[in-house]
Amino acid sequence: MAVLRPFGARDSTVPFFKGELMSKSSLIKKADMLFATWFHNHYHECCICGDPEFELMHLIPRTEHLTRWEKLNALPGCAYHHKYSKLLSCHGSPEAFEDWIADNYPEHHYYFITNRHIIGVSLTEDWYRQKIKELQLW
Repeated sequence: MAVLRPFGARDSTVPFFKGELMSKSSLIKKADMLFATWFHNHYHECCICGDPEFELMHLIPRTEHLTRWEKLNALPGCAYHHKYSKLLSCHGSPEAFEDWIADNYPEHHYYFITNRHIIGVSLTEDWYRQKIKELQLW
């Protein structure tokens, strides 16, 4: 059973990814890259308007690492529907956006309402390494 330790609490000379020593920021970048690859292979257009130019919209902010790389926390959105629309966008009109998600992506909405209260969770190095292993299987 792995011992859970905060960052910096292990012998930094012990490699854990094919000979690589990785900082927390490097682990996050690796997880971001793996998740972005899955995301762009899975989605091909804005989920609202069908625009082929899209970006990843997190339902729960990406600052929350516990949910950052979860499939049900991500949907594709063009820049307009991600940030700028005052009628229907993740940032510009979150209430309308949540209603739209509830109607069009009920599984994502359920994930959002059951996990949005999980904020500020401190995660261990082992957690990030396990998440990367999970993402590599996708």
